[in-house]
Amino acid sequence: MNTMVIPAGIAELEDEMTALRRRIHAHPELAYEEHATGDLVAERLQE
Repeated sequence: MNTMVIPAGIAELEDEMTALRRRIHAHPELAYEEHATGDLVAERLQE
């Protein structure tokens, strides 16, 4: 069986990425109307 090795820098982001995914899925938006999601992504990219 093949196992994937996850680099340490990526593995350290797991909790943060899980929290972001849960936040986005808790407040679904219609296609092409993802304003809150877009704002969240832009905010995170600015950081």
